[in-house]
Amino acid sequence: YGGRCSSDWRGLHLDWLSHAFCEGVGCEFVVERAEEDELRIENEELRKAHRNSQFAILNSALHVALFLGAVLLYTLTLNGDVQPADSGEFQIAAITLGIPHPPGYPLFTMLGWLFAQVPIGSPFARVSFLSVIASSLTLVIVSLTVQQVLAARTGEEMRRWSDGEK
Repeated sequence: YGGRCSSDWRGLHLDWLSHAFCEGVGCEFVVERAEEDELRIENEELRKAHRNSQFAILNSALHVALFLGAVLLYTLTLNGDVQPADSGEFQIAAITLGIPHPPGYPLFTMLGWLFAQVPIGSPFARVSFLSVIASSLTLVIVSLTVQQVLAARTGEEMRRWSDGEK
């Protein structure tokens, strides 16, 4: 062996025989086992990172599938004509860039006008498709939020359990 003696090499405690040998002879000493342990730890971290990246890819694919499935379902049930009551008022206001009753919802009106400019289907269906996109995005955002809350709660419970708390 070569190197310098240490009873705590990068946080890895050496066994008493190696330490006694090092102290008794007075040599500088690095235990190869500690280097092997460091490589083992790095390999475990790489495996965890790989599992996390695979989970991230699967998680993203599932959220894309959720979004596309919701868009498909909402589009199949979309009413492509003028809606009754306030919905119809907002459709017409978006198509003409008008002002519906207060508060007017300017973001919906401007985005609805942009959707109404696409030359596919009736203008009323195109404005309604804005609601399809917004509802589908809402599903994905709620799913991500629930996932984060559950991960935080589960992580806190695991930390308390490992610390021996009740």
